[in-house]
Amino acid sequence: MDGVTDVNFAILMSKLGGLAVLHLEGVQTRYDNRRKSSVKLPNTPNEKVTALMQKIYSAPIKENLIGERIRAIKKAGAVCAADSYADQYEKIFPNDR
Repeated sequence: MDGVTDVNFAILMSKLGGLAVLHLEGVQTRYDNRRKSSVKLPNTPNEKVTALMQKIYSAPIKENLIGERIRAIKKAGAVCAADSYADQYEKIFPNDR
């Protein structure tokens, strides 16, 4: 659900009693303004969607955005859940030992 779970969605789901999981290696941590990265997607011809998605996900993860996104969810009083790929855990959370 990487394309769906942003800070606002996670907060809303928590307030409604649900739990949204923020993917720490998705677009939310690659772009300061995720909407700008995916604004072209609905208007992209089918044969060009794969190339556009590859371009969107080729941007590097901005480590500062990981903390910013999590803090924003918690600041709203919402339950925060996040995931990452197992082989990236120590890179994302180097002091979690």
